Amino acid sequence: MEPVTTAVHPLGGTEASNRSWYSPSKRRAGLGAMRRNELMSRTVNLSRLDMHMSSNLSLGASRTSTVSEKDTSTNSGGKGSPDDSDSFSDTYEVPARASFVDQLLAVVERSTRELWRRKLDLLLDITVPLIFVVVSIALWAIWGTQYNEEMTYVSTNLESGNIGAAGLRAPATYDFTCMRQPEGTPTLADFTRCKPMDYTTCDSVTGECKTQSIITFICDGDSSMLPLPEEYEICRVSYDWEELITAGLSYYWRWLSAVPTLDMLIGLQWTALSAYRYLLPFITKTMAGLAANTRYSAILCSGHLYFVGARGVTSELIAYMNRTSGLFQYVTDFQVYSSVAEARSAAKRGGRVWAIVELRQIGEAGLDLVLHMNNSALPSFATTYDDAYSGGVLFDTAELYMLSGFNTLQQLVSEFYLNTFHDAQMNMTQMMAATATPEYKRVPLMAQARQVLPLIFSLAFLYSVSQQTKRIVLEKELRIREAMQIMGLKQWTLYASELIVQMAIFVPTCVLCVVMLKLTYVTKSDPLILFLIFCLFALTTIPLSGMIAAFFSKSRLASLVAPVVYFILVIPMFAMTNAQGLIVTWFSVFSPTGFAAALNVFLLHESGSGCGAAEMMSSRDNPTLAVVLVMLAVDCCMYYALMLYLDAVLPKQWGTPKHPLFFIMEPVRWFSGPSARVLEGGADGRAENGVFETTEYSLDCVSFQGIRKEYSRGGKRFVAVNNLYWGMREGEISVLLGHNGAGKTTVLNMMTGMVEPDAGDCYIYGSSVRNQLEKARQQIGYCPQHNILWGELTCRDHLEFFGRIKGLRGWELENAVCRMLHETDLLEKMDQPAKSLSGGQKRKLSIAVAFVGESRVVFLDEPTAGLDVGARRQTWELLRRMSHSCTLLLTTHFMDEADLLGQRIGIMSQGRLKCSGSSLFLKSRLGVGYNIVISVDPELDLDAVDEVVLGTVDGAELLGRNGCEVSYQLPVQSVSQFPALLNEIDSVEADGIRGYSLAATTLEEVFLKVSEEDISGRSEAAAQEGVELIWNCEVAPSALWLQFRAMIVKRFWSALRDRKMQCFQIVCPVVCILIAMLLNLVRYRDPQSLTYNYSMFGNRPTSVLDTSFCDAMWGGAPTGAVDYEVNETHLTGAQALSDYLLDTWYVHDMPRYGAVSCIDRNVTALLRFADEWRGTNVNVFLYNSSSHHQAGLNLATYYDLFIKSFLGRDSAFMRYKVELFN
Repeated sequence: MEPVTTAVHPLGGTEASNRSWYSPSKRRAGLGAMRRNELMSRTVNLSRLDMHMSSNLSLGASRTSTVSEKDTSTNSGGKGSPDDSDSFSDTYEVPARASFVDQLLAVVERSTRELWRRKLDLLLDITVPLIFVVVSIALWAIWGTQYNEEMTYVSTNLESGNIGAAGLRAPATYDFTCMRQPEGTPTLADFTRCKPMDYTTCDSVTGECKTQSIITFICDGDSSMLPLPEEYEICRVSYDWEELITAGLSYYWRWLSAVPTLDMLIGLQWTALSAYRYLLPFITKTMAGLAANTRYSAILCSGHLYFVGARGVTSELIAYMNRTSGLFQYVTDFQVYSSVAEARSAAKRGGRVWAIVELRQIGEAGLDLVLHMNNSALPSFATTYDDAYSGGVLFDTAELYMLSGFNTLQQLVSEFYLNTFHDAQMNMTQMMAATATPEYKRVPLMAQARQVLPLIFSLAFLYSVSQQTKRIVLEKELRIREAMQIMGLKQWTLYASELIVQMAIFVPTCVLCVVMLKLTYVTKSDPLILFLIFCLFALTTIPLSGMIAAFFSKSRLASLVAPVVYFILVIPMFAMTNAQGLIVTWFSVFSPTGFAAALNVFLLHESGSGCGAAEMMSSRDNPTLAVVLVMLAVDCCMYYALMLYLDAVLPKQWGTPKHPLFFIMEPVRWFSGPSARVLEGGADGRAENGVFETTEYSLDCVSFQGIRKEYSRGGKRFVAVNNLYWGMREGEISVLLGHNGAGKTTVLNMMTGMVEPDAGDCYIYGSSVRNQLEKARQQIGYCPQHNILWGELTCRDHLEFFGRIKGLRGWELENAVCRMLHETDLLEKMDQPAKSLSGGQKRKLSIAVAFVGESRVVFLDEPTAGLDVGARRQTWELLRRMSHSCTLLLTTHFMDEADLLGQRIGIMSQGRLKCSGSSLFLKSRLGVGYNIVISVDPELDLDAVDEVVLGTVDGAELLGRNGCEVSYQLPVQSVSQFPALLNEIDSVEADGIRGYSLAATTLEEVFLKVSEEDISGRSEAAAQEGVELIWNCEVAPSALWLQFRAMIVKRFWSALRDRKMQCFQIVCPVVCILIAMLLNLVRYRDPQSLTYNYSMFGNRPTSVLDTSFCDAMWGGAPTGAVDYEVNETHLTGAQALSDYLLDTWYVHDMPRYGAVSCIDRNVTALLRFADEWRGTNVNVFLYNSSSHHQAGLNLATYYDLFIKSFLGRDSAFMRYKVELFN
């Protein structure tokens, strides 16, 4: 038989006849008053069209349907052939479905409208990140900006004031301290003896003079830590201890100053030890590991010197150092130890340790010196170069090398080696100064609080992640998300729409953040790079929110957990501040950590010369900014994949989870073609004594094939649906009845794919719900028990949205929407948001949503619940009309509704199908007969009435007596005796019977009879509970204390039984603290050793060492330079060399960390003012203060090049290394 195709207009009649009602050329003008009036004026036309619809019309415009003719008959309650079910996939064409773009636009428009009407949430989404940016700007404003002028730290002009603290003299502490010691003992080095000052005064009248002794020194220091006898004490002549020590330390800061001699250094160390308690505020944070090492921590790393090496040559070194210093004898035991371990063991017995000098190798071939020093003496070895400002930083690190004694010991051991083994007659004065710095601007916030800014910006997106997660879970909790998918919305469309909507918020937010930063303190860098960082991270938060949401089904819980999870993902970057680049890269798989790492690198360049495209691949960064951005992009893709996977496979309250390996199994199934396998149910789960009407199974468009569902409650499993076999015929209204908990809603959930059956399957027009869920859902309209509505959207918005995801558009969509508004009596409420509707109106709107998409199968779960009587009647008429074009399945507790609408009725009890068939069939087979109610006079003897009824009709039963009425139940088998009964009643009517009524069995009675076992079971259970009722008791008003106690008890038990809240109130804070502590225990400690050569700069470009007249020192151009190049300038002295470095600051190609002016005559001429170095030659070492260890590297490079040149072979070496200890 050829299929019959009829094109029908949604409003009734043919398409051509109704096209004039609303032309597609009319532009949709929103929801204004004009449009509302126009729609209201059509009401009369719509009412007329309803009459035409009730006859033979379909709601689907240009939809096609064909029915195949089969004569095979079977029991609708029994098992059917899968082939019969599959026949619908061949004989019925799939309705036109919306394209991906149509659905995407519909969801985006719906989300945009909803978001726009929640203006406060939208405002917070945008402003919260901006508030955090404002906080950072406020911090910047508080810290301010420093503008540094061009500075030169080397000058041979004595009047310039930049040649040391006292004109190349020893530290000024010696001028303001003295040594109190016993009489007759010699003075110690440069310390003066403390003694009273004689002061003479003369009388101007008599001329008589008087001499007095005045004590001018103050001995309030602590001499207990000095390696001197108790009688010795350092006293101050003037100034406070803090001022005295600061003045002595400042001598070695940037300006031209000599490497201190042993006596100068030991004297300064002793002075600092005497002022130890006054210096504690300066070193407390350093001692606790909360701040970097400072000049104060370096000078306090004093004590004894221990020597390790070959006994003979090491003893000579000790003697050499003793000859050059008067105080050396007090800081060593003159012992030579065979190993460092032995020296450390001796150091534990001897008190404070300054350093252990280890001569690993010393001989003709070279020197290998290792200094073991305290870890608070030198700058951190974690970084060798400060990228914040490559021209020099405010806080110098070279002074630590001078004050800790590293340079002093390095120079003494090197000169001893050269003079002893090679007779080099080395007697040089090594002087240090910082290279000149150009004018530059410095932002202290980024220099000293650079780790804080990434934390601030990371927390800026915490609110957005929390709200995104809450919105996603709220849609799951309200089952809106699954309902949209049930009605044909593709899951990919939801994800794509969330991406578009959220990026529409994030992009302007990121732009505003970047603009605000660019106008304040991020002025040097390319704003596009900063925007890329913000935007990439914002992009990752979208799938991150979805990934978190996949684990939750309650929005309240999700909104609490999401910030905790987000904060945990931020912790690694700030718990491992000194981690290596590879570790930071790996931890960047957590996008908040990657975002913080990217900002850290970006701000590092901003504090220097700025961050541009070239700096993204800077070899000085580890990891580079480009690598971190790539990791953020990888995070985005990875999070999306994880979100899709977790959302698909995780068990959830509503929806069918997929197999954990679905990404493998589904492609295999697709490539292998359609499977002939059918998921068979188990044995027929119908009641053994049930009543089932025989129907033609081949016409069932919806078929249940033994679906089964079990749940676990209290550790016990129970069957919610027991192997259901049933069917629904096209164009009919099927009704599923049952008491609460009978399994009706579970059946609907399994039919729509919201719950996966444990066994069996359901076929909708031949599409398996278990294997072809998406295809089956294309044909479903759904109205669940609750309302699937968004509170901010209007009635029209809802209908248009669900119509569009079903594939309606243009005039077809307009007419379908208008019709459903009219059918549900919501035309006047079309512009009202759903949250303002009454409960009944919301229910009407949910029903309209189910029908607006013109689905072929519509499931209605208690559709008239909450409606008044008039609305219920109107809804019944709507369902009747709709049944002409679609198949309906509804569940209800109203028996009159089922009786009136149901063409096939199934009654379930305890998860089993008890009976099935038409209303008439069920009444005839399960009906208890007829009921007769007789109204009598009060004086009438009721026994006489009983005798008439019970004696005339066999099997009649007395139901009850109620005042003047008597009720009897008459069996259907005794219908032939009814005329005789009525005649008897009529004959005695004059004797006191007023009247009577005879009624047939109702469906409610059938339902009660079928479910009587379950109802009786519940009654018995209630009776066993032994509830006592107390009547006529006097209730006294509760006292305030009783009310308070009752509330406390209620809250106590609620909190005790709320396991999840206990977890997040008690367990989660503890877990977060433990995670932070564990990450802190995984110490990525700074390297504890450093070898002084240019390889310490790693993969940075080869650097250049500029020199002045050093070719005479090492006999021409050196050939042993490794990892650096030497550039001989032949400039006249250190001042000219410093000016050269400044003039070529912006034009040099290679990094410059240091420079050397050999035998500087200009500076040598100045030494006549300093007794300590008069008559010696001077080498001036210039260091880039951004190179943390350049003070030690300069001397190491100089001596290494000297020995190579002196001996004429590159194999000679002088190696220097430092190892730290606690």
